[in-house]
Amino acid sequence: MVNTRSNKKSEPLQAIIKTNDSKQPGGRSVSKKRPHSPGPHERSTSRKPFVSSEESSSGSEDETDYEKIRDKNLHDNELFFASLGIQQAKEALHQAKSSPKTHTHTRRESKAKAVLPRRQSLRIQRLNPDGEALPPLPVPETPFPEHPRLSEGPLEMKKSLVYEDEEKDHEQLVQFMIASNKDDSKVSDNLQFNKMKARKIKVCKDRLFSVAVHPSSTKVIAVAGDKWGQMGFWDVESDYSHHPTVYHPHSRPINHICFPFHDPQKVYSCSYDSTLRCGNFETGMFDLIYSVPEENDDLFRNFDFLDPSTLLLSQFRGDVAVVDTRTKSCKGDQLFMVCDKYLRSVSVHPINKNFFVTAGTDLKVCVWDMRLMKRKGTKPLHILPHARAPNSAYFSPVTGSHILDIAGDDTINHNNQTGRWLTKFRAVWHPTQENVFFVGSMKRPRRIEAFSVDGRLLHEFEDEEVLTSVCSVVQYHPYLPVLVGGNSSGYVFVFM
Repeated sequence: MVNTRSNKKSEPLQAIIKTNDSKQPGGRSVSKKRPHSPGPHERSTSRKPFVSSEESSSGSEDETDYEKIRDKNLHDNELFFASLGIQQAKEALHQAKSSPKTHTHTRRESKAKAVLPRRQSLRIQRLNPDGEALPPLPVPETPFPEHPRLSEGPLEMKKSLVYEDEEKDHEQLVQFMIASNKDDSKVSDNLQFNKMKARKIKVCKDRLFSVAVHPSSTKVIAVAGDKWGQMGFWDVESDYSHHPTVYHPHSRPINHICFPFHDPQKVYSCSYDSTLRCGNFETGMFDLIYSVPEENDDLFRNFDFLDPSTLLLSQFRGDVAVVDTRTKSCKGDQLFMVCDKYLRSVSVHPINKNFFVTAGTDLKVCVWDMRLMKRKGTKPLHILPHARAPNSAYFSPVTGSHILDIAGDDTINHNNQTGRWLTKFRAVWHPTQENVFFVGSMKRPRRIEAFSVDGRLLHEFEDEEVLTSVCSVVQYHPYLPVLVGGNSSGYVFVFM
């Protein structure tokens, strides 16, 4: 068997004792590595050569010396590392991490800052560039409403004239009105509309909210009320160069004008300025009949007579007022709440004055009994529901057997959608006929239509050269074949 191992002792083992003492000739130390011994789980990759029994005894002595040298090296290394204090530093670091930290917050005392004066420009200080004071600014005047409510009490007609050169026209109008009180007009059954011709003139400055026609059979006087309280009287048969006589009895839209049959020398009007006035041409005054405080912001819509001295007035807030025209208190005798929302019209039955009908924005047309009325909580006798809010509702003028109302649901195949900038349509009865009513139209060419009570179209009043705009409000003469209409530009159209 071949012996591959030398008998000489391995000398390099003694050089491992102290590695820090060996240096190269240049002064640099040479670190000598300790031979690697495999761990308990490591597997040696080199095979040990076969050793005979004779050599084993000498090998054991070598191993004993080797173990001694190794133990001595380990002991010296431990002493060396202990002298460095590495273990003590490690333990101190471990204790520092494991011990809880105690934070001590020290509040800083806030020092009071000196408040400096606010910087302002010379303009804000009212100073000129030289530092001199500028003159004080003018005090602004208190703004007034564009169209303030007129003074309480009666208004003189002459002082209410819009144009200064109309005093002569006013005198002529007064003479006619006084003479009309003795006019014995007779009802005409003539409904022949084909021969009626159209004419027009600008009566008022702004949009018209109401028209009326005087009940005289000797002269045709058309009246219109506009957006800002002007009321114009037009002698239709006069020369076209003759300007209408215009008064200013109200400050807001005049929504209803009426000449009572029992007293045609007077003209009654109600307005959005919360006043009801009577123009008396005998006294030459616009008397205040009824009003509510201006801060209530209530609008008067229309009225109808119970008797020659008492009328019902519809108020926008949902009330119906009973007004005695003979009193001077300008207050209503009674007030009935008939609509939860906004009221638009009231009409009294022509025969039985205990009944009246109202139309409001609560989508209802209601019939009421005056004898059952209370301030609040009264139930109507009958309700006519609508899909959209009705604009007005009126009893038929002779027997009161029909109710004419107009709403946005277009129940008789009539376009009632006037939009925002046009006055809403208000259909009206023929004053002395039970089966005919009139209403404006949105059709082109522009026209005014006449219907029967069964919804049948009777006639269309049109003239492409004269009637060129929508007539939202219309009225028919009680005794003559005269139809009056008004548009949203202040023009009055007459078919006669």
